[in-house]
Amino acid sequence: MKVIIDRHHLYKTTRTDFVVADQQTYQKARGLLLEFLLSGNAGYDDIHVFKEPFVDWFDDIPELVAPVTPSSLITTKYPGQSIANRLSDNDIYSLGLLELPFVPTEKNIFRHFLGIELPQDNITFHQIYALSQCMLSNKELWDQNYLKTLWQFTLTSLFNPETPFLNELLAPLVNFNTEHAEILSEGIYCSKNSLYLERWLHEHNRYFHDLGISLTTLEQNLKTNYSIEQPNTRLEKNIYRFVVQEATDHDFNTVLTSGYYSAEADALIFLKQPLLLEDYQLLIEKFAGRLTYAQQQGLFQLCRPFYVAPPVNDTQNVREQTEAWQKWAIESFIPYKFYYDEINDPADNILENIQRGSLAYSDWLFTNYRSVITNNQILTNFDVPTMIRAQLEDANTRVVWLILDGFPAYYTPALRGILQKTGLNKIDLEWSMATLPTVTSLGIPLMLSGGYETGLSAELLQNRQAILQNIFSGKTSSYTSKLSDFKRVLSLENDLCCLHTHEVDDLLHQHDSMFDISRAAKVEEILERRISMISDMIKETADKKVKLIISTDHGATKCLKKGQNIINKRLEDVMKDTLRERCVPLTGSLKTEQFDAEDMYLLKKEVSQNREDWAIAKGYKYFGRYDSGYRHGGLSPEETIVPILCCEIQPVAQAQLQIRYTGIRDLKFGKTEREFKLKVRNVGTTAVELQEFTILEDKNCIFTMPVTIGPGADKPLHSAIKLPQKLQSNAKGGKLDLNLEVTCLILGVRVVQSLKCTVTTEKDDFEDDFDF
Repeated sequence: MKVIIDRHHLYKTTRTDFVVADQQTYQKARGLLLEFLLSGNAGYDDIHVFKEPFVDWFDDIPELVAPVTPSSLITTKYPGQSIANRLSDNDIYSLGLLELPFVPTEKNIFRHFLGIELPQDNITFHQIYALSQCMLSNKELWDQNYLKTLWQFTLTSLFNPETPFLNELLAPLVNFNTEHAEILSEGIYCSKNSLYLERWLHEHNRYFHDLGISLTTLEQNLKTNYSIEQPNTRLEKNIYRFVVQEATDHDFNTVLTSGYYSAEADALIFLKQPLLLEDYQLLIEKFAGRLTYAQQQGLFQLCRPFYVAPPVNDTQNVREQTEAWQKWAIESFIPYKFYYDEINDPADNILENIQRGSLAYSDWLFTNYRSVITNNQILTNFDVPTMIRAQLEDANTRVVWLILDGFPAYYTPALRGILQKTGLNKIDLEWSMATLPTVTSLGIPLMLSGGYETGLSAELLQNRQAILQNIFSGKTSSYTSKLSDFKRVLSLENDLCCLHTHEVDDLLHQHDSMFDISRAAKVEEILERRISMISDMIKETADKKVKLIISTDHGATKCLKKGQNIINKRLEDVMKDTLRERCVPLTGSLKTEQFDAEDMYLLKKEVSQNREDWAIAKGYKYFGRYDSGYRHGGLSPEETIVPILCCEIQPVAQAQLQIRYTGIRDLKFGKTEREFKLKVRNVGTTAVELQEFTILEDKNCIFTMPVTIGPGADKPLHSAIKLPQKLQSNAKGGKLDLNLEVTCLILGVRVVQSLKCTVTTEKDDFEDDFDF
């Protein structure tokens, strides 16, 4: 028989147990125990005691007492597992840890009750924001002593002598200062809106002054060290009210919006602020990938583009004419055309403007195409390999060539915004003339090779990998148009990696009825997936600079209205499988076919250097039936003027490394210590390759190099060290600052920087003798 002492009422009583519930049952239990001690039998298996004060009245027979405690049950439930330190029986019981489906480690407890990961190592702005939000969201939990202690212990462990400014921001959070948490949350989250940040800094100037926190340092850190990951509904409302108030009190300016907050778009839609075309395009670039379909449509309705007549440039040379047409098309015509593509039944005068402008451009291009593609001062798709070759002249540079098949110039602002959002913040944009005809079967091999069709064998024309190897001889290269193969090809680390995606082209060909959201939103989704994949790879590459070149074989257009189909039975038969293309090669019997000059251009092979003549639809004429999908193959501005972008991550001045000592305590002076361990954390956004890592106090302390640390990751370093005896006088309170010189590669750039690391040492017995 055992006396089960169960202070937290955790034991399940059975029929054969005797329960002590009052003075009478206590006395009977004593009798049962006496009988058991004398005879070995008392008629019950055990005595169950869970009420006060009786749980303390059996101390005289410790050999029979069997306490049931939360600690013992946790240990039984998770044998051999590491349980959180400082957990008392009352903590386990009050937190209900016995019922929860996880091992109660500090990490799991922190995540479950406070909703965020247990912060480790050194503090960052991201962690300060997350901790501030955590404090504000869990006010009811701070009555739990264990959670309160865990919070304070965790935050205190984050203090780092190398980041005194962040330590100052963190200190009030240790002591549950909710006012500080409110102010910091707002400032950090809303800091991407420069006008909001300016107002917030002014309003809290006195508060930070009284804390001894430099407002200048705070502003610099807020502008550079935080990026929004999850929307904060409460603070989005602050942004919304701010934009509405500022736009109401002052003239509207796009500087009011940063593009980081969807609430900014909601405010503009609420204000019904009319947008100029250039303002609308700027907003689309800023907000790329962040708006819902409803918000996109709301902003779209605020913009009313106006028609600009085509340029008159007969006296200019062909290069100047090309630049004038491109400027007209990019800044006015293409946005005007795509705007009215989304409007049901636009007015006849609108359609007439579009038709007139497009025909004027197409006539010019058809007349001057030979001069355009042979002029070295005019950028065409034939020039893309030359641009890539120039990048690869640097042996320390890799190139990823992303070909967005059928990508219209209209979506370039959104593409730029997504590039910047994913960290590719150095972007050079140029406008190129697509090769004719604007179809993939010719456009891709001509762009890959940088040469005419007549210069490619029939076999090479179909083998795009072979074209790359031929054009970039001496360099390793790979090509794929299979989405499932993109990651593998990116991982090959070739000098040139060419990824060709048809997603945008396929999407644009679909009818309007296929979309529950806008085409623009779908295009942005595709761009974000592809760009993010490449950006992640670039950020993980430390030893080389990686350039991203983005180009397309052609753009796309939506035909204006029904009744403009080309009526020619023989052409319709030839085009029945390629109705999305507005051109046809004149092969076989078609070589003698007669065409209506009002319907089609005849692009001669002597002009284009293609193998065949091509008949190309004029204006917005098409083959087959009219539908709301996009097509290509014609000579309209939106099919032939395309972007080429050269992008990279702007190199940083130095690695963002945090170093923490994790080895044995009490390092001895003058003795070789073999368990000298460091943890190096990379808090930057790109990978870092450590090449040399020197402890200046002991240059014989050698670490195995190189070591690559991904963004947000950490790596352990292990060596032996001998601290010179003379350094003992520099150690205070058992701590010593060591000086480090670190050489590393970031995006292929060699960086040398000086850092410090605090280690724990033996304490001099006489250290405090002369303190007064």
